[in-house]
Amino acid sequence: MKVINLLAAGLSIVTNPLRTDLTHGDHIIIEDPPVVINSDVIINFYTNSYYGSFSNESNTMVKFYFTEKTSRHYFYIKYYNQRTNALLVNESYKLSDYLESDLSLEYTIKCKGKLNNDGLKIVFSTENSSGGEKKEKTIRIYPTNNETIYSYQYVKSPYTVDERIFKITRTEIKYRESVRFENTIDYLTNDTDNSIDISEVTFTYDEGFDLYNKGANKYLKILDLDNIFPYINKSVDGYIYIPLECVQNNKDISLKFKNHFYYNPSTLDISLTSRSGFIETEKFYIPIGKLKLLENATFAVEMRQFGRSKFNVIIPLNFVKDRNYLGLCSDSSHCIIGGIRA
Repeated sequence: MKVINLLAAGLSIVTNPLRTDLTHGDHIIIEDPPVVINSDVIINFYTNSYYGSFSNESNTMVKFYFTEKTSRHYFYIKYYNQRTNALLVNESYKLSDYLESDLSLEYTIKCKGKLNNDGLKIVFSTENSSGGEKKEKTIRIYPTNNETIYSYQYVKSPYTVDERIFKITRTEIKYRESVRFENTIDYLTNDTDNSIDISEVTFTYDEGFDLYNKGANKYLKILDLDNIFPYINKSVDGYIYIPLECVQNNKDISLKFKNHFYYNPSTLDISLTSRSGFIETEKFYIPIGKLKLLENATFAVEMRQFGRSKFNVIIPLNFVKDRNYLGLCSDSSHCIIGGIRA
């Protein structure tokens, strides 16, 4: 508290509304306001990325961002068994001690040894030291089940996986991954230069966020019992595997060949590795005279551990030679009559 004789000094008085001023004779007593710690703010938190999938074998690092920090706010994390609601882990972090300069915190989701088929419920919250001004968000996660789906099963409705992944935004929690195949073709054919255009195989990644691992574990799989492709190594059961990758345009996914090939310009024989007399190309050629044999082969696009949820996708395909697969009934395998497929 300060006591100042302003009148004796001949100074004018300007009142500060934040102060308490008391008159005492020809003196003014000026009391400074108490220092207020901003504890009534609600601190929000979020992630900039999706995380998952999760397993019982390992933990996962997650980066959280906070809207601000004070010396009186804490970040609480509680783990529960989703089925029994038994408390498994209880942790707290004082934000002013742990947040980086960008208001971020790297936190390890402790799945190892705790995530079984019952699932985990994890409750995140920010609170002040007296338990008020609380912001709470809850996620539920389950282990990856590596289910295998076929495209023809999900033409009319999407295949959806819930609570294998998550992203926490400022306003909601996103936890879904889904695909659908309503416009996916079930055949391949040869282009005018006798190559296969794999980009015609498309499907929809419903959630529209960036597809994880676009170029990993994806193949055009061909059962080549007639040795149509003699320069490509086969598995013990007669399959050849041509690596693919996904091309994403928002929700629309198409496919392309991942690597370049090498071909013999005289025979159009194709190889995955460089050979004498072979020319490098981006196209997957069908050897001359082998079109009819290829109609008897078994084709499929196989995508293992697809997306963050790591389910497996198989798109079975037939091969139909020549570009006029759909057209006039006089020269096509399939045709349109009066708007109805014949």
